[in-house]
Amino acid sequence: PSRLVVTYHSDILNQGWLGKAHGILLHWVLRRAAAVVATSPQYVDSSPVLSRFREKVTIIPLGIDPPPAEWLARPWPRPSGEPVFLFLGRLVPYKGVEVLLEALTQVPGRLWLTGGGPRAEPLRRQALALGVGDRVEFLGSVSEEEKWRRLAASDALILPSLTRAEAYGIVLLEAMAAGKPAVVSDLAAGARLLVTDGVNGYRFPPGDARALAEILRHLAAAPETARRLGETGRALFKKHYTADRMVEQ
Repeated sequence: PSRLVVTYHSDILNQGWLGKAHGILLHWVLRRAAAVVATSPQYVDSSPVLSRFREKVTIIPLGIDPPPAEWLARPWPRPSGEPVFLFLGRLVPYKGVEVLLEALTQVPGRLWLTGGGPRAEPLRRQALALGVGDRVEFLGSVSEEEKWRRLAASDALILPSLTRAEAYGIVLLEAMAAGKPAVVSDLAAGARLLVTDGVNGYRFPPGDARALAEILRHLAAAPETARRLGETGRALFKKHYTADRMVEQ
Protein backbone atom coordinates (compact mmCIF):
# COMPACT_ATOMS: atom_id res chain seq x y z
CA PRO A 1 0.00 0.00 0.00
CA SER A 2 1.12 3.56 -0.68
CA ARG A 3 2.13 5.80 2.23
CA LEU A 4 1.64 9.53 2.56
CA VAL A 5 4.65 11.74 3.29
CA VAL A 6 3.98 15.46 3.82
CA THR A 7 6.53 18.27 3.47
CA TYR A 8 5.48 21.08 5.81
CA HIS A 9 7.09 24.47 5.18
CA SER A 10 5.01 27.10 6.97
CA ASP A 11 1.97 27.64 9.16
CA ILE A 12 -0.96 29.49 7.63
CA LEU A 13 -0.92 32.92 9.30
CA ASN A 14 -3.54 35.68 9.43
CA GLN A 15 -5.96 34.21 6.90
CA GLY A 16 -9.24 34.51 8.84
CA TRP A 17 -12.02 32.02 8.16
CA LEU A 18 -10.19 30.63 5.12
CA GLY A 19 -7.26 29.76 7.37
CA LYS A 20 -9.59 27.99 9.80
CA ALA A 21 -11.16 25.97 6.98
CA HIS A 22 -7.72 25.09 5.67
CA GLY A 23 -6.69 24.08 9.18
CA ILE A 24 -9.40 21.43 9.35
CA LEU A 25 -8.20 19.88 6.09
CA LEU A 26 -4.56 20.21 7.15
CA HIS A 27 -5.05 18.33 10.42
CA TRP A 28 -6.99 15.61 8.60
CA VAL A 29 -4.06 15.14 6.20
CA LEU A 30 -1.38 15.22 8.90
CA ARG A 31 -3.19 12.67 11.06
CA ARG A 32 -3.12 10.25 8.13
CA ALA A 33 0.47 10.92 7.08
CA ALA A 34 3.10 8.27 7.72
CA ALA A 35 5.74 11.00 8.09
CA VAL A 36 5.99 14.78 8.06
CA VAL A 37 9.14 16.56 6.86
CA ALA A 38 9.92 19.99 8.35
CA THR A 39 12.83 22.30 7.62
CA SER A 40 14.09 23.17 11.13
CA PRO A 41 13.60 21.98 14.72
CA GLN A 42 13.01 25.59 15.75
CA TYR A 43 10.00 25.83 13.46
CA VAL A 44 8.59 22.56 14.78
CA ASP A 45 8.89 23.79 18.37
CA SER A 46 7.15 27.09 17.61
CA SER A 47 4.40 25.72 15.35
CA PRO A 48 1.04 25.02 17.01
CA VAL A 49 0.36 22.55 14.18
CA LEU A 50 3.65 20.63 13.95
CA SER A 51 4.06 20.39 17.71
CA ARG A 52 0.96 18.17 17.79
CA PHE A 53 2.56 15.68 15.42
CA ARG A 54 6.11 15.78 16.77
CA GLU A 55 6.43 11.98 16.90
CA LYS A 56 6.16 11.68 13.13
CA VAL A 57 8.24 14.76 12.17
CA THR A 58 11.68 14.44 10.54
CA ILE A 59 13.91 17.49 10.03
CA ILE A 60 15.46 17.96 6.58
CA PRO A 61 16.89 21.48 6.13
CA LEU A 62 16.47 23.00 2.69
CA GLY A 63 19.59 23.24 0.55
CA ILE A 64 20.63 25.02 -2.63
CA ASP A 65 23.18 24.52 -5.39
CA PRO A 66 26.31 26.64 -5.02
CA PRO A 67 26.63 29.53 -7.48
CA PRO A 68 29.03 29.43 -10.42
CA ALA A 69 32.48 30.34 -9.11
CA GLU A 70 33.03 32.83 -11.93
CA TRP A 71 30.09 34.95 -10.72
CA LEU A 72 31.55 35.28 -7.23
CA ALA A 73 34.96 36.01 -8.75
CA ARG A 74 33.52 39.08 -10.53
CA PRO A 75 31.84 41.15 -7.78
CA TRP A 76 29.39 43.83 -8.87
CA PRO A 77 30.97 47.32 -8.97
CA ARG A 78 30.44 49.11 -5.67
CA PRO A 79 31.24 52.54 -4.22
CA SER A 80 34.71 52.64 -2.75
CA GLY A 81 35.38 53.59 0.83
CA GLU A 82 31.94 52.87 2.29
CA PRO A 83 30.09 49.72 3.39
CA VAL A 84 27.39 48.18 1.21
CA PHE A 85 24.52 46.14 2.66
CA LEU A 86 22.16 43.95 0.64
CA PHE A 87 18.53 42.87 0.99
CA LEU A 88 17.19 40.05 -1.20
CA GLY A 89 13.48 39.32 -1.29
CA ARG A 90 10.01 40.59 -2.10
CA LEU A 91 9.00 43.99 -0.77
CA VAL A 92 6.04 42.83 1.32
CA PRO A 93 5.05 43.80 4.88
CA TYR A 94 6.42 40.81 6.80
CA LYS A 95 9.94 41.31 5.37
CA GLY A 96 10.47 44.30 7.67
CA VAL A 97 12.37 46.50 5.22
CA GLU A 98 10.97 49.55 7.05
CA VAL A 99 13.11 48.54 10.02
CA LEU A 100 16.19 48.30 7.81
CA LEU A 101 15.63 51.78 6.39
CA GLU A 102 15.26 53.19 9.90
CA ALA A 103 18.50 51.46 10.95
CA LEU A 104 20.30 52.97 7.94
CA THR A 105 19.76 56.46 9.38
CA GLN A 106 22.24 55.47 12.12
CA VAL A 107 24.77 53.69 9.87
CA PRO A 108 27.19 54.85 7.16
CA GLY A 109 27.10 53.26 3.72
CA ARG A 110 24.70 52.20 1.02
CA LEU A 111 21.82 49.74 0.81
CA TRP A 112 20.96 47.63 -2.23
CA LEU A 113 17.32 46.53 -2.20
CA THR A 114 16.40 43.84 -4.72
CA GLY A 115 12.92 42.61 -5.51
CA GLY A 116 9.55 44.15 -6.20
CA GLY A 117 6.22 44.06 -4.44
CA PRO A 118 3.40 46.16 -3.00
CA ARG A 119 5.67 47.93 -0.48
CA ALA A 120 8.06 49.32 -3.12
CA GLU A 121 6.57 52.81 -3.42
CA PRO A 122 5.84 53.28 0.32
CA LEU A 123 9.44 52.24 1.02
CA ARG A 124 10.76 54.77 -1.49
CA ARG A 125 8.76 57.49 0.26
CA GLN A 126 10.02 56.33 3.65
CA ALA A 127 13.64 56.41 2.48
CA LEU A 128 13.21 60.00 1.27
CA ALA A 129 11.42 61.05 4.46
CA LEU A 130 14.22 59.56 6.59
CA GLY A 131 16.88 61.36 4.57
CA VAL A 132 18.52 58.20 3.24
CA GLY A 133 17.00 58.19 -0.24
CA ASP A 134 20.35 58.99 -1.85
CA ARG A 135 21.92 55.93 -0.15
CA VAL A 136 19.27 53.36 -1.08
CA GLU A 137 19.09 51.73 -4.52
CA PHE A 138 15.78 50.07 -5.42
CA LEU A 139 16.91 47.50 -7.97
CA GLY A 140 13.68 45.58 -8.68
CA SER A 141 14.03 42.06 -10.03
CA VAL A 142 17.58 41.09 -10.93
CA SER A 143 19.05 38.14 -12.80
CA GLU A 144 20.66 35.21 -11.00
CA GLU A 145 24.08 36.40 -12.12
CA GLU A 146 23.53 39.93 -10.86
CA LYS A 147 22.18 38.63 -7.56
CA TRP A 148 25.27 36.56 -6.88
CA ARG A 149 27.67 39.26 -8.07
CA ARG A 150 26.00 41.81 -5.79
CA LEU A 151 26.25 39.33 -2.92
CA ALA A 152 29.95 38.96 -3.64
CA ALA A 153 30.37 42.74 -3.57
CA SER A 154 28.37 43.38 -0.38
CA ASP A 155 29.55 43.47 3.22
CA ALA A 156 26.55 41.60 4.62
CA LEU A 157 23.08 40.31 3.76
CA ILE A 158 20.25 41.70 5.91
CA LEU A 159 16.96 39.83 6.47
CA PRO A 160 14.87 41.93 8.92
CA SER A 161 11.65 39.87 8.78
CA LEU A 162 8.97 40.60 11.37
CA THR A 163 7.00 37.34 11.63
CA ARG A 164 7.28 33.56 11.28
CA ALA A 165 5.96 33.96 7.75
CA GLU A 166 9.73 33.93 7.16
CA ALA A 167 9.72 30.21 7.82
CA TYR A 168 13.25 29.40 6.64
CA GLY A 169 15.13 32.05 4.67
CA ILE A 170 16.74 30.65 1.52
CA VAL A 171 18.57 33.97 1.11
CA LEU A 172 20.51 33.12 4.29
CA LEU A 173 21.88 30.07 2.48
CA GLU A 174 22.78 32.28 -0.47
CA ALA A 175 24.74 34.60 1.84
CA MET A 176 26.57 31.60 3.32
CA ALA A 177 27.35 30.19 -0.13
CA ALA A 178 28.78 33.56 -1.14
CA GLY A 179 30.91 33.77 2.00
CA LYS A 180 29.03 36.74 3.48
CA PRO A 181 27.73 37.24 7.03
CA ALA A 182 23.96 37.25 7.47
CA VAL A 183 22.16 39.62 9.82
CA VAL A 184 18.68 38.31 10.57
CA SER A 185 15.71 38.82 12.87
CA ASP A 186 15.74 36.35 15.75
CA LEU A 187 12.54 34.50 14.85
CA ALA A 188 11.59 31.04 16.13
CA ALA A 189 12.08 29.57 12.67
CA GLY A 190 14.84 28.70 10.24
CA ALA A 191 16.86 31.80 11.14
CA ARG A 192 17.86 30.22 14.44
CA LEU A 193 19.05 27.08 12.67
CA LEU A 194 21.01 28.84 9.94
CA VAL A 195 22.57 31.82 11.74
CA THR A 196 24.47 31.49 15.00
CA ASP A 197 25.26 34.79 16.70
CA GLY A 198 28.91 35.69 16.28
CA VAL A 199 29.68 32.55 14.26
CA ASN A 200 28.39 33.17 10.74
CA GLY A 201 26.37 36.32 11.33
CA TYR A 202 24.20 38.05 13.91
CA ARG A 203 20.61 37.88 15.11
CA PHE A 204 18.65 40.83 16.51
CA PRO A 205 15.16 41.25 18.04
CA PRO A 206 12.51 41.56 15.30
CA GLY A 207 11.57 45.17 14.65
CA ASP A 208 14.46 46.62 16.69
CA ALA A 209 16.08 49.15 14.35
CA ARG A 210 18.51 50.33 17.02
CA ALA A 211 19.87 46.82 17.62
CA LEU A 212 20.17 46.26 13.86
CA ALA A 213 22.04 49.55 13.43
CA GLU A 214 24.49 48.59 16.17
CA ILE A 215 25.31 45.34 14.34
CA LEU A 216 25.73 47.09 11.00
CA ARG A 217 28.04 49.72 12.51
CA HIS A 218 30.13 46.92 14.02
CA LEU A 219 30.44 45.12 10.67
CA ALA A 220 31.29 48.37 8.87
CA ALA A 221 34.05 49.12 11.36
CA ALA A 222 35.44 45.58 11.47
CA PRO A 223 35.83 44.20 7.93
CA GLU A 224 38.08 41.40 9.16
CA THR A 225 35.30 40.20 11.46
CA ALA A 226 32.86 40.30 8.54
CA ARG A 227 35.24 38.21 6.43
CA ARG A 228 35.72 35.67 9.23
CA LEU A 229 31.96 35.29 9.74
CA GLY A 230 31.47 34.91 6.00
CA GLU A 231 34.12 32.22 5.64
CA THR A 232 32.62 30.28 8.55
CA GLY A 233 29.24 30.52 6.86
CA ARG A 234 30.68 29.22 3.60
CA ALA A 235 32.13 26.19 5.40
CA LEU A 236 28.80 25.50 7.13
CA PHE A 237 27.01 25.76 3.79
CA LYS A 238 29.30 23.24 2.12
CA LYS A 239 28.90 20.80 5.00
CA HIS A 240 25.18 21.03 5.75
CA TYR A 241 23.12 23.06 3.29
CA THR A 242 23.85 22.10 -0.29
CA ALA A 243 21.10 20.67 -2.48
CA ASP A 244 23.05 17.38 -2.62
CA ARG A 245 23.06 17.17 1.16
CA MET A 246 19.32 17.84 1.27
CA VAL A 247 18.63 15.08 -1.24
CA GLU A 248 20.79 12.62 0.72
CA GLN A 249 18.75 13.26 3.84
